[in-house]
Amino acid sequence: MDRPGLYREDLEVVRPKGTIVTFGQASGPVSPFAPLKLSPKALKVARPNLGPFIAEPEDFARYATEILDIISKGGLKFEIYKVYCFTVEGVA
Repeated sequence: MDRPGLYREDLEVVRPKGTIVTFGQASGPVSPFAPLKLSPKALKVARPNLGPFIAEPEDFARYATEILDIISKGGLKFEIYKVYCFTVEGVA
């Protein structure tokens, strides 16, 4: 599904000097848009990609350790609603 540039709502809900982030395939492709639409609120658009951050095994290990440490200290909270068996039947 092509996303026609930035939605008007994206520009309305982000705070002044904020950043609109489109992350990988989860966000889908972003069509060209007029950068002047960002000017009234001094907005930024970012399209990060995980690959460069974990290009080396040491990078992956460092970031994994860091995020697990943050989770263990309660800095990142989430709930697991359901656990699926990692089998052909469970994945289906």
